[in-house]
Amino acid sequence: RVSAAPGSRLDPVAALLGPDGMVIVEVDDIPGSLDAEIVYTIPANGTYTVRVSGYLSGGPFSLVVDVLL
Repeated sequence: RVSAAPGSRLDPVAALLGPDGMVIVEVDDIPGSLDAEIVYTIPANGTYTVRVSGYLSGGPFSLVVDVLL
């Protein structure tokens, strides 16, 4: 989940990239919020990357990654 820091003008967009660098999923606003949240089951071991950008905006943000086993 990507959330703009308090007072930030960021409207976050998050993308999950696979080990090959290709975008697996990209999300923008979740219902009722400008936050971006990805819920995805990783299909294979490897190094995955979360890319955060802003929709016509920028600023500080927090990123929370939960791993459920």
